[in-house]
Amino acid sequence: MTRREEMREQYEDSLFRQLFEEAASAKGKELLSENERLQEDPTLTTPPELEKMCLNTIHKAGRNRRRKKRLCIYLAVLCILAFIFVWHLSRPEAFQVLEDGTIYFSHYSETGTAVAELDAGKHPIQINVDHGEIDLLIEQDGMQILEGTFSGKNSFPIQVPKDGEISITITGRNASGKVHYLIRGLCLS
Repeated sequence: MTRREEMREQYEDSLFRQLFEEAASAKGKELLSENERLQEDPTLTTPPELEKMCLNTIHKAGRNRRRKKRLCIYLAVLCILAFIFVWHLSRPEAFQVLEDGTIYFSHYSETGTAVAELDAGKHPIQINVDHGEIDLLIEQDGMQILEGTFSGKNSFPIQVPKDGEISITITGRNASGKVHYLIRGLCLS
């Protein structure tokens, strides 16, 4: 392409741009004057069908937004309830008494009581508190056999005065661990 052709093409592009700019400016002035005329005319109103259609569209959008928000809230509540349900089913009981003479407690901050049948005599008791501490009370017929606050590992005998039931009461302070005692028929001499 020669220099002359390039200049001719640039001239045509400039002329074309100028024509479009003038046309856009004229159309813009025309629309602005039409807008001013419409705003000043008090008798001019929106057709009722168009106004009704616009209001329905606005209300429908609002209803959809409220439905979505309500649905999100319902789903959030449902997820929280499902989490609580699963968590409750999966965690072990805070205070479990087994038939072999073992009492387990986990994250225990309440008071629990176990009843055991023991023969008269000395019985070994093992207290393993993994964390926290517990208050332990062992009684028989209202008579105190052992009372104390324990943490860590402890092992010692208790003297049961007569055959029969003893009650073992554990009050935990956010404690986890176990208490083990020998069941009926087994005792130290």
